[in-house]
Amino acid sequence: MPDLASSVLPLLDRPLTTQVFNPDTGETWADFFTDRAIRNMSELVGYYNASIAAGFVLDAEQRERIDNAIASVLMEADYYSSVYPQAYATPASYLQALYGASMNENTMRGLIEFIFTGIAFNEHIRDSFYYSDETLEAFYIENRNDFDIFRYRLMLIHPEPVYQADFDSPDEFMSAQEEALSDSRGIAASIAMGIVSEEDFITEARIYDEETFGDRDSTLVEHMGEWKDADFAPWLGEASRRYGDVGTVESEDGTFIVFFIERDGNDYLTTSMRQILLMREQVYPDFYMEGEDDPEFLESFENADMEARARAEEVLELFVLGGSTEDALIELMEEYSDDDSEGGFYDKIARFHFQDQDGRLVAMRVVREIEDWLFDKGRAIGDSQLVHTEAFGYHLLYFMGHNERFRDIISSDRIRQRDFLEWKDGLPDEVVAKHWIFALTKN
Repeated sequence: MPDLASSVLPLLDRPLTTQVFNPDTGETWADFFTDRAIRNMSELVGYYNASIAAGFVLDAEQRERIDNAIASVLMEADYYSSVYPQAYATPASYLQALYGASMNENTMRGLIEFIFTGIAFNEHIRDSFYYSDETLEAFYIENRNDFDIFRYRLMLIHPEPVYQADFDSPDEFMSAQEEALSDSRGIAASIAMGIVSEEDFITEARIYDEETFGDRDSTLVEHMGEWKDADFAPWLGEASRRYGDVGTVESEDGTFIVFFIERDGNDYLTTSMRQILLMREQVYPDFYMEGEDDPEFLESFENADMEARARAEEVLELFVLGGSTEDALIELMEEYSDDDSEGGFYDKIARFHFQDQDGRLVAMRVVREIEDWLFDKGRAIGDSQLVHTEAFGYHLLYFMGHNERFRDIISSDRIRQRDFLEWKDGLPDEVVAKHWIFALTKN
């Protein structure tokens, strides 16, 4: 999306020092990138110095990561100097072109070790915090309004657009805006009065705006409490809220109609599984005149699904003949599975995607059909079943067992981040300065 990129990113054909990043402060893009680099480097120096003071020693796996990173850079330098000798006469000149005139192999090695050591010590500190089950539970209960998952349906009734050019005075314009908002409240109240079930909500949303709410899940919303919108957070958070409650909430943009589904306290065990995936061949509705309603598309889709099912039933038969064990499943994977994950293994599966404070996926959600199977109350280790999903095709699933409680995963991440930041704030301030190296080149 080049238009969007050009509106939020600096232009490539102008110096960064001439492009303003923050109009309020006058900060340029050059200032922004320089300050960000200094801040990041200061943190890294702090971690590295703390690791030296603590006598931190890299383990074999971390050493291997450093060696692989160094080998990757050297391999890249060798490749480009051999393919483009006119630009990079030697591997060293490639490193200098990329990282500056003072760069050489020894310096590069030292920098990579410095960076990896700082990061490894950061991770070591994070992992060193231990919390009892009682601590995690107390922390969750204290913050449950932020940690619970809210599920509900939502549609916004927009006021009719009002244009200032159509009025003689600002007062008339503002009065017309308020009248349009008032009308939207009346429409929302009338629609809400007729909703007594979730299906009613889905139907009314389609009637109001079929283009926006044509899909049955287009009104479905779910998020952690800390992400609640300020407009309807109080309504959602009421202790008396129950499934089927319908309400209207006014906002500057119009009036929301809300249908409450549940408030999930995340008090369940996450799960793990292995799978063999037999994917259905992709059939694209855009290639057909009438899209998803085109008879030829429907026939092609059905044929692709039948072929996937035939392969899946063949694999299922081989799996059963092998004893329906985990080893039997693993043995069939290489030849039959379309799943590119390691061993078809999925761990810490929850009913909600959850990322830690650094954006890494900690607990994952799977498609609804597999989720329903995994979280069946009677599910036991060793259970297996062929499951069909609309999105992918056929999945031969093997249940590996239960893992951590989901609410403990959430508490652990949040309290760990709090304690890590407290540790980080206690580190000595590191002063990292910028130095410019000028290289003269001929035109």
